[in-house]
Amino acid sequence: MKKWFFLFLLGLTAIWIGKSVFTNSYEEGNFQEVLTVGTNAEYPPYCYIDENKIVGFDIDVAKEVAKRLQKKLVLCDMPFDALIPALKLHKIDCIAAGLTPTVERLKNVFFTKPYLAGDPLVIVSFAGHPLQDLDALKGKHIAVNEGYASDLYLSEIQGIELIRLPSPSDGFLALASHKVDAFVTVQTTAHNFMQQYPQNSYVLSNIGNISEGVAVALAKDRPKELQEIDAVLEQMTQDQTIENLQKKWGFL
Repeated sequence: MKKWFFLFLLGLTAIWIGKSVFTNSYEEGNFQEVLTVGTNAEYPPYCYIDENKIVGFDIDVAKEVAKRLQKKLVLCDMPFDALIPALKLHKIDCIAAGLTPTVERLKNVFFTKPYLAGDPLVIVSFAGHPLQDLDALKGKHIAVNEGYASDLYLSEIQGIELIRLPSPSDGFLALASHKVDAFVTVQTTAHNFMQQYPQNSYVLSNIGNISEGVAVALAKDRPKELQEIDAVLEQMTQDQTIENLQKKWGFL
């Protein structure tokens, strides 16, 4: 009975995942093969929607990978928590969505070598009531984005009341409306959103040496594709393409 119930739920998930929210198709040349990349376009500067197109650091990396593999790139925007189930069901070929490799995730998917490391976690708090270290967060309501590095890291620390929200815009809205005492996210995302708010309204405080690494995720039964993408990412590192993209999107 349990087996059939699980298969029923899996079928419903597959149907729901098939209805991605938003897609873009990019073609470099006339290639028959397609690289379908899942992403969550709510996380600038990694991936977000601008003028009805999915753009961002992850997207530029994915476009270059597809180009070098001589494949047509198709992007599928979906909820963050749907990405790994979609990958395991082969609805997408890989994930490029500011995804951090973790021990738990490695049980379910392969990760390439990181193509970004060193985007530190920061506390965004009110200038009039700054929270500048981890101890200051204890006993407070702190917004994080569910499943991202801030959530994974702060979940291990007792005494912090985490408010898990789907996107950075939700985190900043919760902070601006005083529903939380602070929002913890990566530095580049914080800088991106703070440009939209009056100067001196908020302060940023780094959390030690904690930073988010980002890699491409692939299904466990795709070792050949993992090697291919790893090789391309290594080429892009050696010829400084990755470095140039990091500069373009404000990581360097």
